[in-house]
Parts: sequence; C-alpha cells; structure tokens
Amino acid sequence: MSTPFSVSEPFPVFQGSDGSALEDGYIYIGAANLDPQTNPVLLYWDSALSISAVQPLRTINGYISQNGTPSKVYVDASDYSIRVCDKTNSLIYSAFTSVDSIPFSCITGQVPGDRVNFLAAGALAVTRTAQDKMRDIVSVFDYMTPAQIADVQARTLTYDVTVPIQNAINAAQDVYFPEGTYKITASLTVLFSGGKTLRGAGKGKTIIKNEGTGPGITSTGNGFIGNFNIRICDLAIQGRAGTTFGILCTYTFFSTIERVALYSCGSDGLRVDHCSTVDISSVHSYNNTGCGICFGPGSLACNVNGGEFVTNTFDGILITAEGSTAPLGVSIVGAHIAFNAGCNVELIDADQCNFVNCRIETSPPHITTKNVYIRGTAGTSDNTVLSNCSLSGNNATTTLTSLEVYQATDTVVENCVINGSTTVNLLSVRTKFINTTQTVLTNDLSASTSFYPPKAYTCATIPVVSPGLDGRIAYVFDVALAHAWGVAVLPGEGGGALKYMVVNFNNAWTVMGK
Repeated sequence: MSTPFSVSEPFPVFQGSDGSALEDGYIYIGAANLDPQTNPVLLYWDSALSISAVQPLRTINGYISQNGTPSKVYVDASDYSIRVCDKTNSLIYSAFTSVDSIPFSCITGQVPGDRVNFLAAGALAVTRTAQDKMRDIVSVFDYMTPAQIADVQARTLTYDVTVPIQNAINAAQDVYFPEGTYKITASLTVLFSGGKTLRGAGKGKTIIKNEGTGPGITSTGNGFIGNFNIRICDLAIQGRAGTTFGILCTYTFFSTIERVALYSCGSDGLRVDHCSTVDISSVHSYNNTGCGICFGPGSLACNVNGGEFVTNTFDGILITAEGSTAPLGVSIVGAHIAFNAGCNVELIDADQCNFVNCRIETSPPHITTKNVYIRGTAGTSDNTVLSNCSLSGNNATTTLTSLEVYQATDTVVENCVINGSTTVNLLSVRTKFINTTQTVLTNDLSASTSFYPPKAYTCATIPVVSPGLDGRIAYVFDVALAHAWGVAVLPGEGGGALKYMVVNFNNAWTVMGK
C-alpha cells in the first residue's frame, strides 16, 4: 500500500478586497524589504528556473495565469516582497517579506496564524498577527489529546490530565479551563510567577477533581522570591479523603481568588501562609475536613469579601500564628460563617483583625462549640473588631458560647446582636461592648471591661478589684456580706463617668440601671 497524500490546492489562490476570486489582477514580486513594483526580481514558470516569467503577473479567476492556464511561479532568492493589485492596478495588499501578514480575505486554503492580521477596534489600535492575539489566553485543551478533551467534557474522569494542564500553566500567563471535570493526581503549581491567571467557565461548570495527595492548586514562592498578581477564578476544586488543601498559597502577594468553590478537601479548603494582600471574594468553602479558610503565620492585610464557609469539620475561618509570626490586619466583610463543627470563627494570637457585616450562626444538629473565639497569650490577639455582626443559634449538644474573649487585648464588639447563647469574657484587657445586645453575659469583667450604653448585665462572678478609671468597670464590695454590692464606673453620654450599683442576688451579680 502506497503512502497516502492529503488533497490540497495545487496553485495559490488570490482574492480581491471583496473576497471574490481576483480577476485580471496584477501581481508584482520584488526584492525582500523593498518596493516590489520598483525593485522586481527575475521570475520563472518552472522550478528549474529555465522558463522566464514576465512581470507583472496576471490572474484569471484568482490563479496566476501562464497563457490562460493556472500556474505556479518561482523566484531565485531566499525571500521576496509582493504587491497584489486589482484590474485597475489599485492596491489590495502588499508585504515586504514572504512571511509578513496578509489580509485573510485575500487567501484561501490553510494559512499559518502568523500570516493573518488582527486589528482591534479603535483609532489607536496596533496590528498584530492572529497567532499572537490567540495566544493572549491559552486553553488547557490546547495541550490535550482529543480523547482527553472528550473525557473532560463528558466528566467521565478516565484520563489523568495533570501533565497537560501543568504544561499549559508553565507556558502561558492566562490559562482557561473550559467547562468540564478534570481529573488530577498531583498539585497544579504556580511557582515564582507574576501576573498569571487560572480561570474556569464558572464554579459550577469547571471542576478540578483532585485524586492526589497534595493541594489541588498551589501558588508558592519563598522568602526571597514570591508570586505576585496571581488570579484564580470561576472554578471549583473537589478533594477527597487523603488530599490536603483545595488551594494553598504561600509567599503570594497582591493576588485574587474569586468565585471559587472548595469542597470535600482532606484539610482546609483554602490555606494562606506568609501572604500579603490576597483578596478572596465570593468563595464557597464547605464540607472540608479542616477549616473553610485558614490564615496562617505571616498573613498580612488579606481580605475576605462575601462568600460562605459552612459545615467544615474544624473551623469556618481560622486566623492563627501557630507559634510563629502573628497574622495582621485580616478583614472579613459580609461573609456567612455557619454550622462548622469546631468554631465558626477562631482567632489565635492574631492582631488587628476585623469582622464586619458577617452572619455567624449555628443550629442543631450541628455541634459548633463557639460562634466566635478570640484568644491569645501575653501581648497577642490585640485590637480585634466585630462590627455590625450577628452571632446566633444553639448547638445540638451543649449551650453554645456565642462569643468568648480569652486573654485578648482591646477587643471591640460594636453594633452587634448576640442571641440565643452565652458571651464569655475571661482574663482579657479593655474589652468594649458598644451598642451591642446580648441575652446572657457570663463574665469575670476583669481588667476594665466597658459597656456603652450602660445596661443591666447578669454576671456569674465579679472579682475583687480596685475602682477603675473613667470609662471602665470596676467593683468594690465586701464578699463577707450576704448581699454584697459594688460600683460600676461606666462612660456617660457626655463623655464623663456614671456610677451604677452592682448587686449580688444568689451569687449572680447584676449591673443595675441608673
């Protein structure tokens, strides 16, 4: 059996400016990088260069014509320039070399992308090749076989496509994942990079199924070289038991994770360590074995905007120093944090963190232990602010502690509603409750806790301490009396101090109204 050949056009075809076959046209061939009309070269009708052709060449029905018959033409040079004109000798196009771009409407058959022009709309647009334009965004399908693409689109998970996806990530700055489910067995890694984007068709359409043991996606640098301006968006990562994080970011800066779903991961849905200014928007992290999000050591000025962090085995959001550099300035705005089996929110040795307009809740059958737990050691967990948040619900097993502040400093709870559970404030310094309603406050009120406006709060224990400064609470009472009493020094509306009676009834201390 002979070797098969593909059938193609034997002669080049030229088209006019209207896309029709060029009739009675003029073609000039000249020296490369010179005007072909004024600098012609010798042409031949045969490859042996024995039959001379006279310029300009003429066309019939789009073909170069030799005495009325379609023909090829040859030049004795390594390169040439070309000018194509219509029957009135008006220019259709020209090119200074044989590899220059030419208008797509003027050719037929297969044409390399670097021979086709692209011009964006607008007066200041600059011409590029179509190949250059199409490489602006690379699809992972560009690196897959037809069988792999069909498998992804059918979501059958037959083929491991880790390698072609990683090849695409290594080759391009903007990588697109078309709709489908992608089976991977190793982490997709963005390493020491800047300005790279991984984008899907939507978090309900593009799913990365992690069947390996590491993170689904890793953005990593080190203390000397970091990742900058990384963007991960519009996709989902599904883990399984035995995997770790959905997304792991280390030494990643000024980056964005948005419209991403992370679920069923063997550890945290999203882990952020030693990162600065990572913006996380509309992320849904749920049913993970660890936390929904964990901001670890060295997390600086990271932001969460919206999103849901629910039904995780540990915390919904954990911000922790883990005995190392304290996270600083993490901000959570407008998030729904609920039904997690540990704490919905937990801060451990984290400083200057803010929670604004968050809905933090639980209900049976969930076993959430605390809605918000702020704790630290000496000099840590400073300046946490909860503003305009609601903390509510009860768990399935015990009375829920909705807010516990333990060994923290300068915590502010402002314009919040705390319902259906207990607030605990132990061994903390300068905790302030401002315009906050709560049903039960179990509180040792140590080290200058303050309330504004003053209300009646029932306290399980009140320590014997000296009277405090203006704007603080302090107690003076005789523990030997059956009905002990004390004085609460609280901020007044005009900025001064007001004193309120503290009375013990059956070992329950109450700050009485004015």
